[in-house]
Amino acid sequence: MSQVLSQGEVDALLRGVNDGEVETETDQPEEVSGVVPYDLTSQEKIIRGRLPTLDIINQMFSRLFRTTFSTLMRKSVDVSTVSTDTVKFGEFLRSLPVPSSLHIFRMEPFRGHGLIVVESRLVFAVVDTFFGGTG
Repeated sequence: MSQVLSQGEVDALLRGVNDGEVETETDQPEEVSGVVPYDLTSQEKIIRGRLPTLDIINQMFSRLFRTTFSTLMRKSVDVSTVSTDTVKFGEFLRSLPVPSSLHIFRMEPFRGHGLIVVESRLVFAVVDTFFGGTG
């Protein structure tokens, strides 16, 4: 049997689908109760609640950033975490001070991308410190 369907086979397949002779739906396993997919890009609704795993990641990043940044700047740097909130992306963008620097990056080995926002106050402090200022 060849890999490419002939025009007659395509027509017969389409007739079978239209007549209901060919099954077009697959048996999907029933969803596990309590598990609901969540689209992070959705602008429709926001699910409020605590995100403890994200809070832990936030705290770990804060400690790592403080250590790395203190070494880079050769001075003590204070980095603190704020509460983790879920907001619509549009609201988040409107809340950013102007100017701000937005950086999209790949989160290897995970799928998708991440976003890092660097506010101008941080950039100004870093540049000032690099050139001998107090930051």
